[in-house]
Amino acid sequence: MTGDPNTFCAGVTGADLRDCISIYRLFREKGFAPKRVILTLDAWFLSEGTLEPRAMTDGYVDFCNEHGLSALQVGGGSGWTKQLTKWGQAISLPYFQSSVEYLKQGKDKTRDPVPSTDYYTASDMRRADGSYCYYAEMRDVTPANADGRAKNYIISTPSFALYYTGLSAELQRQLETFISDMQADGVQVAIMLSPFHTAYYDYMLTDPQEYAGLLSNEQVFREIAQQKGIPVFGSFSPYNCGLVNTDFYDGVHCSDVAVYSFYPRDLFDGLTGGQASDLPQV
Repeated sequence: MTGDPNTFCAGVTGADLRDCISIYRLFREKGFAPKRVILTLDAWFLSEGTLEPRAMTDGYVDFCNEHGLSALQVGGGSGWTKQLTKWGQAISLPYFQSSVEYLKQGKDKTRDPVPSTDYYTASDMRRADGSYCYYAEMRDVTPANADGRAKNYIISTPSFALYYTGLSAELQRQLETFISDMQADGVQVAIMLSPFHTAYYDYMLTDPQEYAGLLSNEQVFREIAQQKGIPVFGSFSPYNCGLVNTDFYDGVHCSDVAVYSFYPRDLFDGLTGGQASDLPQV
């Protein structure tokens, strides 16, 4: 997508801000900083109610301590909260369907990775550059199954909407401080907003009680970017990205080809890296 063979995808399943901060600090622990960072911000990124129980928090706690910020939900949470989350997954239609696919592919029997130089494979794959390849049935989307998968998010409210508790002023402060930290390391930072499936997005617009707060965060992210002098690309609206239903694997994941179509080739042109830093950039 970026045209740079040195691009590395540091994404992890269910990432939130604490993961991003912790992962970035792993680079710093090795004594270097990336030249450029594209930070993908989900609509629920600044909600304390949707923080991920599996998040990496060691580097995040250090970050908060250094800047006088309040570390949120560290230590794994309480037992009853974890149990509630598990029961919530048990009655989630998207979660159930993904579990069925997991069993159909025999992933419960083996977890050993198989090396491959292929860019696309029949099964799920984590590539050497960190990017993720979905299994063939997930990728080969027809209009019918793309719409069907999106409707699952309408029928069964996903956890990010179910547990959304509004924008957290503390998380917003942490995001702004995190961006400033990267800029102080000489890093060029950009923000990506990932769009929703067309049918799901249309539904979100008709249900303001459930989704208005989530969608309004796009403007918050754009204001933060303007304040920090960094570019933004993408949108929570698929229409703003020029996408149609078959550009999506399901209600919230668009294809790699779709992302390539709205990634601006001049994203970092003319962008400075912030203050001088003694960290080598790689």
